[in-house]
Formats: sequence, C-alpha cells, structure tokens
Amino acid sequence: MTSMTTIRKKWCLLRVGGIVRKTR
Repeated sequence: MTSMTTIRKKWCLLRVGGIVRKTR
C-alpha cells in the first residue's frame, strides 16, 4: 500500500497542472 502516496502525489500534480494551465 505504498502506491497510495505515489497516486496521491500524481493526483496533486495533475490538479495543480490543470489549474495552472486553465489560468494561463
């Protein structure tokens, strides 16, 4: 269950990237 951390980090990056891309 160590993949949960990686998945959570990836989700955070995807969310931040989407927001930054939309704002740009």
